[in-house]
Amino acid sequence: MARLMIDKAPLLAALCLETFPKMDDFYEQEIANTAWALATMLVVDMPLLDALSAESIAKSGQFNPQECSNIAWAYAKVQIADGPLMDALSAASLNRMSDFRAQNLSNTVWAFAALLISDLPLIDSISAKSLRIIADFDPQGFANTAWAVAKLEVTDCPLMYAISSASIATMSNFRSQNLSNLVWAFATLVLVDDQLCDSIAEAAIQILPQADAQGLSNTAWAFARLECRNDPLMEVISAASVAILSDFTGQNLSNTAWACATLEMTIAPLMNAIASAAIAISRQLDPQSLANTAWAFAAIEFRHMPLMAAIAPQSLRSIGDWTAVELSSFA
Repeated sequence: MARLMIDKAPLLAALCLETFPKMDDFYEQEIANTAWALATMLVVDMPLLDALSAESIAKSGQFNPQECSNIAWAYAKVQIADGPLMDALSAASLNRMSDFRAQNLSNTVWAFAALLISDLPLIDSISAKSLRIIADFDPQGFANTAWAVAKLEVTDCPLMYAISSASIATMSNFRSQNLSNLVWAFATLVLVDDQLCDSIAEAAIQILPQADAQGLSNTAWAFARLECRNDPLMEVISAASVAILSDFTGQNLSNTAWACATLEMTIAPLMNAIASAAIAISRQLDPQSLANTAWAFAAIEFRHMPLMAAIAPQSLRSIGDWTAVELSSFA
């Protein structure tokens, strides 16, 4: 059912019920396949997942790389940070690292990062193996690995620049999410790579109109963070953002406004649209979004009195919780 993406709730419930008592009979591949299937369908059946975890820990020494990475990916996909399980998968992965392929590496490091588990010995081992087979990675593997390293705040320059070099050669095959995740990773670690930015911008101009709100705002934020101004790219981001601005969260709105101001770009249609959208959700804006939005409009001297009138009361209600950075940005 998972491979066919079929959602059959009654059948799925029956399968989960029947699987649980037979767990002791499962071999390693069956454990991994079951975990993968549940995660793919976003099914969180805790009794079954707990049983899968216990069996995985008991049999982790027999797992192959695909089984290690699939189970780690599955628990990360449904956001279950099972410490003993992840420790067992880490140990098993380290023992089998010489057999890991590119997809195993990217899925594993993505899983640990998604769960915010900073297992440095495992990350170092994955990095070393990735460097040896970097040419085997596909665009999603490049993006996921870079995203994971940045998410865990590991400044692994050799790996990141190897990903950059290899990515540039295959940039035409990247999807919009791959592009935004890759440039977000370099911006998060503040690793400036002009050639990579130029390559991402050239590719993004063609496909970003199909990107979602997170991808658009992350790309704008990343180019601004890296101080890489590309007017054609920002014009594309602007037009695409205005078209789907109702999908933007407060953070998406403030990050996009912040990016325009940081790059010293006054794109009136975008700023007006951001203002209108921010007014509509002003009560939902957190301190950082309020401060960044106010700073952005002030920095480029884009006066929008209705926006300021909307965010001022919200700012007053929450100002006691603001950080020094947020206070200075709003001032």
